[in-house]
This record gives sequence, structure tokens and C-alpha cells, in this order.
Amino acid sequence: MPGTSSPPVLNAPDAERSVLGMILLDPSCLYEVADRLTEASFSTPGYRAVWRAVASLLREQTRISLETVFERIQIHRDDNRVTPADLIDIISDVYSAAHLGAHSALLLRYQQRRMLRDLHRRIDEGLQTNPEELLDQVEIALADIRAVGTQETDGIEQQVQATIAADIAVSEGKIPAYRWPIRELTRATKGIQPGRFYLIIALYKTGKSKLVATTLTDLVVNQQVPCLFFSMEMRPRQVLHWMAGQALRIDTLQYDTPDLSRKDMQATHDWLVREIASKKLLFINDRSRHTPESICGEMRRSKLRYGIKVAFIDFLQKIDWGQKDIVTEIEKGVNLIAATGRDLGVAIIGLSQAPKAAEFKGPKQNLTLADVKSSGALAEAADCAIAITDPDRHKETEDGIKKLRFLVEGRDIRSRILEIRADLRYGFFNCITPEAPTAVRQP
Repeated sequence: MPGTSSPPVLNAPDAERSVLGMILLDPSCLYEVADRLTEASFSTPGYRAVWRAVASLLREQTRISLETVFERIQIHRDDNRVTPADLIDIISDVYSAAHLGAHSALLLRYQQRRMLRDLHRRIDEGLQTNPEELLDQVEIALADIRAVGTQETDGIEQQVQATIAADIAVSEGKIPAYRWPIRELTRATKGIQPGRFYLIIALYKTGKSKLVATTLTDLVVNQQVPCLFFSMEMRPRQVLHWMAGQALRIDTLQYDTPDLSRKDMQATHDWLVREIASKKLLFINDRSRHTPESICGEMRRSKLRYGIKVAFIDFLQKIDWGQKDIVTEIEKGVNLIAATGRDLGVAIIGLSQAPKAAEFKGPKQNLTLADVKSSGALAEAADCAIAITDPDRHKETEDGIKKLRFLVEGRDIRSRILEIRADLRYGFFNCITPEAPTAVRQP
């Protein structure tokens, strides 16, 4: 039996097992927690079955032992059946009864977090159906959550109210913004708003360039938005081919190879003439070397001459930040770029490679929100950071469909994790709904 000096911090299953083990060894412990814990306090189905049996025996004032608990589980005929060996395993390594209060409090905290996650899921679903009635449902749900405890609910009602109000304002066109090519991302970020700095961060070959190419195509072709693209990583021809390939559903890897058919080549040429050259809404700056000052100057000139609304920087690590104190220079430079975007009312979308530390986390590891927050001055200057993570990035898929996670972190938006399915051969256009969304209006 572990020592009793201080209660260890356990994860949810271990805390549940610890509490049940104490009760099975000493049924008198049940009286200390019976008025606080419920079946919902246990996340593991098997542990819920054990608690259900113990609570039933307590109500009937029947002796609680391994035999009576197992018999009661059999009577209840739970789908997740528990064997006698499972009960013995529960009591085989139990912490001191002095930790019962601390571990039961952990159960309540974990229960509350599960309820909050479920509430956030219901909020996301409600925002897409009837946001006006959502606040009443949220208040009822928060009352249930506060009945469990209050330590996790501070400020959530105000946060929910702000989220709902912002979503309603966006849907009614009160907040001018452009859309992302993914509906869920538009809702999570409240659209691409003028004067804001958006940071897209990802590991190598995870889809950030494809997302930018799809976003650029949607803005220029579908939303008729003048855009400036600083192409320090890709050649202009490659940018245009990616845009055409995603719009025409041609595998972008076929360009510059003999695999591209004459038909696809002609279709690409016709599309570029019709959608890009004739409309004159896309301006590509292909200088390989830029300083923060030159980027700001080009944005000002393009705003004056062409009326650009969105500027893309591909990618931020290619900027010449200076040779003195690199950390200070990056901080000054990125803040200058962000401030220029705010002054001009131009949304800035910057691409960034993931922090070096994240690259060496191992082949099965991926980005987390902590990695986003640790991106230094880039993440601090951004109004919204979007990390693209591919849990299966080392696996090949026959149909090309990838299940990606988008980690969204921002100053006035709730941190979210979005699950997105996309065929990266054709970018993210398969995530775009065919009808023109009313969730955002152009500034």
C-alpha cells in the first residue's frame, strides 16, 4: 500500500479505482462520499457498474463485500460486466483511506470537466442550429455543473455569452469578415477579419501550404477579395498550379511531371486565364529575401494601388529579421508587421514552421496547444494561432483522405480542437460547402 504522506494526483480511471477500492476494503468509507458522488462521477463503464451495485446495497442496508457486490452486478445484468477478478484487482493496490477525501474530490473535478466538454460540444452544435435559444440551455447546464462544484466554472457563463453574441453578430453580418475554406474554422475564428494577424503553424508536410493555397483560391475566385501573396518559399508558378489543381480537382503532385495529361494542362491554362489573370485580384511578390520593413512597405503600396484586403506571408522564418539579438529582432519585426496590418485594415495570414522542440518529440508525437503557445514572439503577436496536426502523418492512405486536427488559440476566442477530414491531393476544397455561406459578409 502506498504511503500516506500526501495524496497523489491521479488520472480519472486511477482515482475512480482508488475510491472504489477503499470502499470495498472498508465499507464505512462509503458514508463519507455517498452524498457527494453519483454514478456520473465515474467515467469508466465497469467502475460505474461497481458503484451502482454498492449504492444499491447501501440503500437496502445490505452488507457490502466482494461477494454481495458481484452478485448485485449480476442481478443488474450490466452490459459492461465485471468479473470477480476485476473486483480483486480493484482492491489489490489501494491508497490509504486518509486520501479518500482528496481522491473523491478528484472524481468530482474530472466529472465537472467531462460535463464542461459536453457543454462546449452542445454549444458548437447549438450555434449551428438556433443560437438565440442556446443561452437558456447553457444556464440550465451550468446549474447542473455547479451542483458538482464551482472551481472549474469561473467566468464560463460570460465566455459563453460572448461566444454566442459574436456568432450571432457574424451570422447577421454585423462583424465584417471573410470566410475560411472550412466552415468549422470560420466559426471557431469568427472569420478572417480585417486588421488581424493569423498564424498558421504546423510540422513539415502537414498541410499548412495546402490550406493557404485553398484559402487564397477561395478568397480570390469565390469571394472576389484582392490578395497579396509573399512567395518566399514557393515559386509563383507552383502557387498558381496548386490553386488551379485544387479548384479543378487535379492532383497537384502531377504538375511539372509527365503524368499531367494534355486535357488537364489545357484546363489549368484556361482556368488561370479566366479566374486569375482576367480578374486581377491576386498579386504575387516573389522576392526571395524580405525584411519586416520591406513587407510593410509592399503592403502599403499594394493597399494604395490595388486595394488589397488580405496579405499572405509564406513563410515567416524566411524573413531577414536581422543579425543582432535575434529574439528581440523577431519580436520587433513581427509586431511591426501586425501593427501595419491593423493600420491598413489588412488581414495578415502568416505561415510558420513548428518550434524545433516539437520536431524532435518522436515520430508518433504531434503538436499541442502548448507548442502553439511556446512559439515565442510569433504566437504572442498573432490575434489567432491555428496549428495543424496530423495524428497519422506517418501513415499512407489509399484514398488520400486525412483526418487532421486544427488547434485554435486566440485572444478573444475559446481554445478549440477541430476534427477535419480532407483529401490533401486536392487541398481543402472538399471541406467547402457548395452554397455561399451567410455566416460572414465581406467588409
